[in-house]
Amino acid sequence: MADRFSHCLFPLFTRQLLAELESGRSINLVGQRAQGTGRLLDDLEPLAPAHISLLRLNMHDQRQSHAALIDGLWHQAKARGITRAEAKQPDSLTSWCDTLLDEVRVWLLLDRFDTLLDDPERDSRYHCRFFRDEINSLRNRPQILLLTQTAKPHNRYSIHCGAGEPTLSPPDLQCHVLPRLSEPDARAEVRRRVPHLPLQEQVQLADSIHREQGGYRLLDYYLQRLAQGVDAELPLAQRIKRWRREADDILPALNLGSLNRLRRWLKQLLRQLGFALTDLFKEVSALNKVLEMWRRWTKSRRQTQGRETDEGNSGDEQ
Repeated sequence: MADRFSHCLFPLFTRQLLAELESGRSINLVGQRAQGTGRLLDDLEPLAPAHISLLRLNMHDQRQSHAALIDGLWHQAKARGITRAEAKQPDSLTSWCDTLLDEVRVWLLLDRFDTLLDDPERDSRYHCRFFRDEINSLRNRPQILLLTQTAKPHNRYSIHCGAGEPTLSPPDLQCHVLPRLSEPDARAEVRRRVPHLPLQEQVQLADSIHREQGGYRLLDYYLQRLAQGVDAELPLAQRIKRWRREADDILPALNLGSLNRLRRWLKQLLRQLGFALTDLFKEVSALNKVLEMWRRWTKSRRQTQGRETDEGNSGDEQ
């Protein structure tokens, strides 16, 4: 009999997570996107028991539209035939829950839930009542289990409700931290994706990921390049070095993402303090331009160094 978890990037962790959900516990999945949280949820979906209706939404896409969140849940539930025949289009999470048939069991996966918590410019309908009364009330509905994916545990977030109102925390769910991608799991993924690769090169590729602590995003990038036959004329070690330099071009974008998160936090803080923001954002905009110039310069420098390295390696081989 085939292993149910043979397709999983994190087979042991996925098995543990599934057991927690099957035992009736709601979960806060903690991990960075680059580690493979999205892939973990992809792997989890086909493992849900037959009597479970699994619904999944990416909250990054819904953060500026509360209506889009409710509409997405409504249409997913209707497509699975788990809504009451007489139910009308809901306008809140609570009213959506009321449209569900009594006998159904739902696992609600809210991917990238932290983008909703981190963004003070979110839709105004994501107000304190939404988190306090609607999200938290899901825990009192035995037919619904909630899984949220965040970069940090829930207890490290605060939801600011406005002047004179206390801050809130997201629901207190069972916290499960995604482990670092192990070398055996990385090797298994390489075997699944590029089975034609010689065993020695499979080990070499997985080992390079493990040594650099690159995580799933870097591994996925390497495997895409392999599948596309990019730089096939080079030995694998040289291809890995070249692809690593290419992947480095992603990092400035991630740094700018961190800057944007800092900008949003400052805007929220200053809005509460009542300061004007115009001059501040002029400074941030100027800083963004400087960072972009630095990114282009470092990219050009890496490409020059890469060409020199490749030429030196070619000379050595001759």
